[in-house]
Amino acid sequence: MQIKIDTLSVSGLGPIAPIKWQFKDVNLIYGKNERGKTFIVEYILSSLFKNAPKTRALTDSGQINISGLATSSIRFDPKSRKKIEDYLFTEDKPVDLSRLLVVKAGQSKFSPKLEKGIDKSILKDYLSDQQILDTILAGIPANIQRSSWENEVLVPGLLSGDSKTYNNYLDQLESVDLLLAEVNEKYALGEIQQEKIELANLEQSIGALEKARRLLAYQKSQEIKRLNQTLARLPQEDLDDIKRIKTQLSGLEKQIHKDQDEIRTLEPQCQHYPWLETAINECEKRPDALKKTSDLLLIILTTVAILAGIVFAFLNLPWVSLISGVLAVVFFVLAVFQYRSKLSNSEQIAEVEGIFETFEDSFGQKARSITDLKALEKSLSPKFFSLQRAREQLEEGQDERSALEQVLISKLGRFLEEQPALEDVESIIRELQTQRQALDDQLGKEEVELAKLGLEPDEYAGGPAMVPEKSPLPKFDPAMLKLYENQKAALSQSIQDKENALNNLKQRVCDATRMAITESWDQLIDALRNHRDEVCQSMKEIKAKIGAGVVITQVIGEIGEREDESITKALTAPELCQPIMALTHNYQGVDFEGDDIYVFSQFERYPLHNLSTGAQEQVLLALRIGIAAHFLKDKQMFLILDDAFQHSDWQRREWMVDQMADLASIGWQIIYFAMDDHIKQLFDERVKPKLQDRYAGFELKI
Repeated sequence: MQIKIDTLSVSGLGPIAPIKWQFKDVNLIYGKNERGKTFIVEYILSSLFKNAPKTRALTDSGQINISGLATSSIRFDPKSRKKIEDYLFTEDKPVDLSRLLVVKAGQSKFSPKLEKGIDKSILKDYLSDQQILDTILAGIPANIQRSSWENEVLVPGLLSGDSKTYNNYLDQLESVDLLLAEVNEKYALGEIQQEKIELANLEQSIGALEKARRLLAYQKSQEIKRLNQTLARLPQEDLDDIKRIKTQLSGLEKQIHKDQDEIRTLEPQCQHYPWLETAINECEKRPDALKKTSDLLLIILTTVAILAGIVFAFLNLPWVSLISGVLAVVFFVLAVFQYRSKLSNSEQIAEVEGIFETFEDSFGQKARSITDLKALEKSLSPKFFSLQRAREQLEEGQDERSALEQVLISKLGRFLEEQPALEDVESIIRELQTQRQALDDQLGKEEVELAKLGLEPDEYAGGPAMVPEKSPLPKFDPAMLKLYENQKAALSQSIQDKENALNNLKQRVCDATRMAITESWDQLIDALRNHRDEVCQSMKEIKAKIGAGVVITQVIGEIGEREDESITKALTAPELCQPIMALTHNYQGVDFEGDDIYVFSQFERYPLHNLSTGAQEQVLLALRIGIAAHFLKDKQMFLILDDAFQHSDWQRREWMVDQMADLASIGWQIIYFAMDDHIKQLFDERVKPKLQDRYAGFELKI
């Protein structure tokens, strides 16, 4: 069954002209600003709902007719005694339908104070009896609500009210118990005497430890003397000198190996370098023998000139033939002179050729002239001089090594009974240095331990003479001596304090019991115990009151947990899920986790506040309708929107207007108040064609 507003009739309402409207499934009421739109909204709310705000004076002339509440239409106006909730709900639990069914401009949220729009507390308010439980809790002070039972012990909450009083009784009881315990402890007359006996025993133990300390100091001084004597036979300066020599030897050894490697590399390359220098000198002494002019060229030129003369003679060229003949004679004469010159230098030439042959045998390459010899000599010269320098360095290094080895063995011999082998020098040096370091460490340790004993030399000079013959001394323990001294000081102070405290204690008991100091101890103790009984009785009474409040708070908490289960069950009901599916076309319902609301589809689940603004608007609007449907059971109702889309952007306005048609399709009546031309246009263009005669538009007139 659908509950809907059938008609609205009103006159004398603010600036608005008398109206009589017949509402349909979707209704747009359009009017510019200051046309009285707010008057009509408040008139409808005041007529229909109990909790509607009343900020304006409303006319008595008018009525709203509602169908679906009973078999016939029911009339409402601002002065109606019964409102729409009275027809819908017979239980005592109040349901504020105005919060669900009325949405003002930009307020799709359930409460403007909630940043997320809705939370678990809002759902509890509508879907459970949490409001009743909260009313009960409101009667229990916060300090009691925050109290608890822990291991059968009452733990007060905030220190105020009854909790503070209970805490004060606990403090009083603790104070009285401490005072009784102190009386039982200190009133015993033998306590001070017992501490004096303990003090005498402590003084005897301290004396024995002091003698043990002096004896230990003497022993440490003797050990330090012995270590210094041993160190004197192993001077650090000599060890450093030995290490320095060994370092020099190691460096020399590396240089010797380096020189030997260089010699082995250069000797094969420079083997014939001295011969090469001599060969170059010998060649330079025979410059003529170095000139290699070929006889064959002149002979060839002579032959060619003769043949040319013969050919030119046959060709009847006498002058050309004559010139060829003259050239043949010239070439022949030159060949004869060249041959005679070679005959005169034949020995030198033979020697030079022998040098070149030897060069080829020695260096594995041919020499065409003395230039080739000089080029090779120039390239070998640096290597030859490097070889000479390496040989000299090797000899010097070997001599220096021998001298240092003798010095090293001589210095090591001072510390060893036998002459060491050179290969053992490294390990011997390490061993000697280790011995020296161990002695140094031991000496430092002994000196530190002697200093810790805190004695001057004249205090332990007696040595063994201080040891008693029949009473051996205990092992000196500085911690034990310190402990005994602290105990002695504490006992001395305690004895003095107890002698004063016993008199002070009596005065404190008198203060607690309000009795005179002249009373006997027995009378004071009896009065103190009676005072304790009175405090216990008062504490029990206040404890019972707080304990009852704690139990009630715990029970309400358990009921609250069951209420959570009922909310979870209610959220799965079809009447809540259907509007969500109808408006979002994606999400199937909502649930909660902690205080946050979640929406879910078949494959997704998101916190409501993480959705886009548009998606939140859809879900929150659907929740309004779903929660209302939860209370209305199988009924649908109307939704009043007072410029609800005014602050939305234009794109969001389109799909929100489309949702109005979707809501109408599932049986909800829409009454939208608009003063925006664009929103009016959207309703006319997007809703009116879909619904046709189920759509009505009204305009406010003055």
